[in-house]
Amino acid sequence: MDNDNANAANAATAAAEAATVLGGDASSAMEPMRAYLEKTVQTALNDAKRIYGSKDRASAEAELRSFVSKWARRYLSFEKYLAMPGLFEFMSFPSKAWPSLYTSNVIEGFNSVLKRKLRSRAAMNSLGNAYYLITNACERYNESRRAKRIAGFNELTAGELETLGMER
Repeated sequence: MDNDNANAANAATAAAEAATVLGGDASSAMEPMRAYLEKTVQTALNDAKRIYGSKDRASAEAELRSFVSKWARRYLSFEKYLAMPGLFEFMSFPSKAWPSLYTSNVIEGFNSVLKRKLRSRAAMNSLGNAYYLITNACERYNESRRAKRIAGFNELTAGELETLGMER
């Protein structure tokens, strides 16, 4: 926890203890702190939305730099995002497909299928069997999903799909 948040937590705890000792309501003493934190979080979220609302990679990177310069003093971990390679790689795809690309739903779905398949084979006696099971699970998953399109890809034109190596 950074210093601002630690100081805020200590102040909130002290206010609650003082209110309790003086016979007051601890929740009412913490209300201003709660309102301040909610406002801060909402402001940070609105600032972050401007990053992914950008129309191209250059403006997204500029928004990210602006976001980090504004919030890094309070949240030190935000600076690591400036050094992340490929953070905006999804922007090389057509914009209609972006929401599907920066979500992890498809990956999570595949992982659950793979876990189910591997759980049923608790004892694998060789590395070759493990490779076979994983490859088989991947092939079956791909076959079952081949006719389905990820949200956003249905709206792509034939030319856009062709540049991605896909077909209708």
